[in-house]
Amino acid sequence: MTGEYRVIRTDERIEAVRSLEMTHKMLLEVQHDVYYWKWVVIALHSAIQNFIVSAISGSNGLGALTDKSAREWIEAYESQADAYPEEKLADFLELYKRMKKQCGFSPSPRVNKNIRQLHKHFRNNFIHFTPKGWSIIVDGFPQMMMDCLQPICFLAWESGSVLWYEENMQDTAKASYESCMKILISLYHEYTGKS
Repeated sequence: MTGEYRVIRTDERIEAVRSLEMTHKMLLEVQHDVYYWKWVVIALHSAIQNFIVSAISGSNGLGALTDKSAREWIEAYESQADAYPEEKLADFLELYKRMKKQCGFSPSPRVNKNIRQLHKHFRNNFIHFTPKGWSIIVDGFPQMMMDCLQPICFLAWESGSVLWYEENMQDTAKASYESCMKILISLYHEYTGKS
């Protein structure tokens, strides 16, 4: 052993960008094997969540925690406790709700519905898979994923809510976003037969 270690360094912005990159990679695979929609769902969900966390955490890092967790952390800080409580992230849909309010994101009802569907029906069932048979019609997935990319576009480039410390990360995110949209538009036309 040489004494050198391989280290993964990450934070909420890196997680957001790398998850968006993975979404793009899985969309490339979807074009050859529809099973990869599973990984698109998981990667895109992660990207959305991490963009939201990046946008609403605030300077103290508490804005994305559960109310109880944030309150306990503040109490420990104010009492100068020797140990701080474990930080617990708020539920995805609660984060989404907070983000809409704090950042001024006003999506269409269809986007809201597809965000809920992505989280509750697809991502949760894939991550917490129970013994069952499950057949999924994926014809509506391209539109759903395009809708679910809207909060990312808004947070990353339109609202100024995500602060980019490294310019290349913003460029990487933008390139991945545009590549995802290009593939999704192509798949939408393929799946629907609309031009």
